[in-house]
Amino acid sequence: MKSLNTWDCRSIFAGSQQLNFDMKKIYFLFLMVFSSFALNAQVTNSTLSGKVTDSEGLEVIGATIQATHIPTGSLYGTTTNENGVFSIPNMRSGGPYKVEITYVGFQDVTDETVYLPLGSEFILNKTMNAGVALDEVEVVGTKSSIINSNRTGASTNLSSAQINSLPTISRSITDFTRMSPQAQGGSDLLEEMVDTIIFRLMVQTSTITLV
Repeated sequence: MKSLNTWDCRSIFAGSQQLNFDMKKIYFLFLMVFSSFALNAQVTNSTLSGKVTDSEGLEVIGATIQATHIPTGSLYGTTTNENGVFSIPNMRSGGPYKVEITYVGFQDVTDETVYLPLGSEFILNKTMNAGVALDEVEVVGTKSSIINSNRTGASTNLSSAQINSLPTISRSITDFTRMSPQAQGGSDLLEEMVDTIIFRLMVQTSTITLV
């Protein structure tokens, strides 16, 4: 009788361990399924990728890619790399999208039927054909009469009206050169005599340019 009771206890214990193991498996599977649903619920964006080549199969480097989500007007853009490949991540899923590819010297490529799947990458490969050759642009310049090759620095011009309105005490040119930050005055007697002569000439011509 004692031996039978011991066997029964062992059987009950073994059954309890098996039940715990089965419960752990069920819990683990439930956790995996729940995590998968939660991860999919968080992913709401898509990626647009592709490659741009010319009619000869060569990569088009630096082509501009602009994608417009037509329902909302959201804009996404990028350029192709040295391999002609582009990728625009974190785009709104769904569509339709209007994808425009432009490059100098090639005809524009437009596709308005692009729909991005949820949480995955959409591949869009396009070929660009050569466009119309660019016309030569000729730039013609004319020399202004104001520009003087003998003058290499800044200058200040005084009109006759300004000369007549400026006060002068010593009738010296330095009374007017103060109007220019580039001018420097002196107190030498010879300089004062020269200034007086220049002042008289200036009054006669009613114009002066300070360099």
